[in-house]
Formats: sequence, C-alpha cells, structure tokens
Amino acid sequence: MNMDGSNALQGLIELQNARRLRRVLEDHADGAERVAVPFKTETVEPFPVDVFPSSLARFVAEGAASLNCPPDFIGVPMLSVAGAIIGTSNVIRPKADRTEYARIWTIVVGNPGSAKTPALETVLEPLHSIQAELKGRFDLAEAAYEDAMTRWAQDKKQPRPQPPMMEQIYTTDTTMEALAELLSRNQRGVLIYQEEAAGWVLSLNQYKGGKGSDKQNALSLWSGTPVVVNRKGKQAIYVPKPFVGFTGGIQPLVLAQLRNEMSEADGFIHRFLIVQPDRVQKRRTDAVLSSEARESWSKACQVLRDLQPAEDGPYPFAFSPDGLEAWNAWQDDHCAEQNAEGFPEHLEGPWAKIESYALRLALVVHLLRAVAGEIPDDAAVDAETMRRVGKLIRYFKSHARRVYGQLRETPEDRKVRLAVAWMKKRGGEATLRDLVTYKVAGTKRVADAQALADELTERGHAVMQKSGRTYIIKLVTDEQKSNFDC
Repeated sequence: MNMDGSNALQGLIELQNARRLRRVLEDHADGAERVAVPFKTETVEPFPVDVFPSSLARFVAEGAASLNCPPDFIGVPMLSVAGAIIGTSNVIRPKADRTEYARIWTIVVGNPGSAKTPALETVLEPLHSIQAELKGRFDLAEAAYEDAMTRWAQDKKQPRPQPPMMEQIYTTDTTMEALAELLSRNQRGVLIYQEEAAGWVLSLNQYKGGKGSDKQNALSLWSGTPVVVNRKGKQAIYVPKPFVGFTGGIQPLVLAQLRNEMSEADGFIHRFLIVQPDRVQKRRTDAVLSSEARESWSKACQVLRDLQPAEDGPYPFAFSPDGLEAWNAWQDDHCAEQNAEGFPEHLEGPWAKIESYALRLALVVHLLRAVAGEIPDDAAVDAETMRRVGKLIRYFKSHARRVYGQLRETPEDRKVRLAVAWMKKRGGEATLRDLVTYKVAGTKRVADAQALADELTERGHAVMQKSGRTYIIKLVTDEQKSNFDC
C-alpha cells in the first residue's frame, strides 16, 4: 500500500512537472529570437610572466608547473613581497609634487585544493630567511643587553641599557594596535601575510563592536597617511609614514560573503588588486622548481633588502624622457576609458586606484630589472618599464571586471552562474532529476530544480526541449548567442 501511495505521489509530481514545463515551452514557442542575452563569464588575461626579468620569469613558470597551479598564484604575490621589501627606501616621482611608494595589496582567489597556499609559501621563502637572520641578530643583541644589565646593576652611575627590539619584515598579526606598534619600530615597513585574507577584513573593528576607527586606519595604511592609534590605559601610538604591503588568498565563496565587509561605500575593496584566474585541471606532474630558479628569487629579495635610502629620505626615481612620454600616454588612455559613455559605474572606484598602482608597479618592476642586471641601479624609469606595467594593468583590469561582477551577484545570480558552469561541463544539457541528483547550485528538491530551471530560461541562459516524456534543459548555443546584440 505504501508502495502504491509512493507511486501515486511520484506520478502526481511528474504530471505537475509536465504541465509546468509545457507552459515554459509555450512561453518560448517563438524560438531563440525571444531568448535574452545568455549568461556571460568575464574572460581574464593570463598572468604576463614576461614582465619580470628572465630569471624571475623562470621562477614563476617553474613554480606554477611544480605546483600545478596558475602562474598568477606565484607572480601576483611576488609584486607585493618585492614592494614590501623595498618599503620606504625608494619612491617613484612622476613630477615634483607627487611621489608613490611600492605599497601593493594583492589577493589571489582560488578554490580549496587549488595550491594557492603552497604557492604563497613558495614566494615567501626569502622573507622567512631574512626574518630568521633578523632573529639571529636580535638574539645576539639580547645576550649583549643582559650582560650590560648585569654590569649596570653593579654600577648604576652609568646610563641604563636599552633593551633591543627585533626587526620584522612581515607579520600575520593584523590587529590595528599590534600593527601600529610594529610600524613604530620598523620604519622601513612590513608585509601583512594572511593565508586567508578574510581574516584581516573580518577582524577590523571586532573589538569595538564595529564602531571603532580600525577600518579608517586600514585605509590610511594603503595611502601612507599618518596613523594614530589610541590605547586604553597606554600612550597613543603615532606613525607618521606607515608602510604596509599585503598579500593573501581567499576562496570564491568567502569573497562573495565579504561583499558588505569590503564595502564599496568606503572604498576599502578598491585598495586590493584581486585576481581570480581560471581553474587549472588536476593532473599529476613531475615538474620541479629548480634550485637555480629558487635562488634567483631569493637573491633578488636580498638585493632589494640591501637598497638604501638617500641621505635626506627615500631615493627618488624619476622618468626618462621616453618613460615620461609612455607614462603620459598611458594616463591619457586610462582617463579616456573612464570618460567613455557607458563606462560601468561599479568600476569607477577600482579604476581610480589603478593610476596609483601603475606608478607603484612601475617602481617594483623597474627595481627588479635593476637587481637582475638588466639596467643600471640608478637608471631612470624608462619606456620599457612602462610597457611592462601596461601589460600588468591590462591583466589586473580584466580580473577586476570578473571579480567585481561576482561581488555584485545576488544569491540567485550565483546559483545561475554555478548551474551554467556545471551544465557546460556536461555538454550543455540536463534534466530536473540531474539537477537534484548532483545538487547543482544547492538544489535539494524537485521544487528547487523547477525554480532553477525557470530562472535559467527566464534569464535567457537556457531553453526547454521535450525528449519523449522527459523535458530537457539546454543551454543557449553559440549560434543562438550570435543572434543577439551583446
């Protein structure tokens, strides 16, 4: 009896499905001409490995091949790391009243298991070595301090010895108070490294119920304006010229959840260069990162660390005549793009920050060329550097279009995007039962599948076709797409 009841219920569901989908078919009876513009995923440019000197380009290529990950996961953090090592020692000066430091904040977006964390660790290896050396120096200084204190205890007529402070080149502690204290002791600057970048964003204001000034101070860290952090029961910390670089990773789903935290209203998200490369297919690989390539990156970091400022402040790099011409031409094109009719409003914020990033990247690329021996140490920023920077900016803009498009997604938008991606892997078609069986975009029940199918057809991403007694959801083909003005 239970079996008969189950069969009757299943039959009723199938009848309802048939009637419902028949209405959908009737709504689309006129064919493709009534279908809206299909779903489109923004394409992104591959990471331009050749912006680096050949020895460092080899490090990127071999590292990515060894880890079976996108080259972006190696190359993008390298820009932040190199910038943080340069710190306040050097600046770029496009004109007399403007300077830019190499503050570069990057986030790589990748799914779990995409090797983004091993890639970040590969890039950070030289920093671990530098920090270990600084720790060794501190240990020696601390031992000398203890000896000095012993002597002072016996003769207090001498000035009291001052305890040593360990110099740091990077940190994983991102509370604003800890950062301010760290920056007051390390005027050259530090790199914030977060394996999961959401950690820093979500930690802002967490101790003050979201009503503190931590986020505002974080905005100041990007621009280098003075930071004052008040501490309860302690003296305030004032950092006149803070330098902070940032790099980390994040998962696509978490990025979407940070839509409110990384608010477009205060421009916090616009400070980050966020990249989301296409996924790399899983495969076994026998490729290795050679010791020569690894050493080339380590040596570059050490030479950047040895760079010294001028006597009266950071060493300033100006443009050569052809470099200035290239810089001005790039600015004109960048402004024209923003002034063009129909420029997307949601890209105005990130595009406004890209001009500063063009200069910051120019400083990093130029100094990497210098430490690799391509150009003299004191050479002005030339047209070749700006050509490479132009490639980097095009790359970052393509990723910004993809990332900001996803950040604007509603939950329904995301379900549609995931469903389209899943159906493409299956050859572009599926049944309602398939959607439920494989839990596509969170589908758990027949009703969920029906709602998702309706959304796909109403948005023009798919059409319904009858095959025997079954209704099939089919993605719009390339031929159908060509009928529309996208």
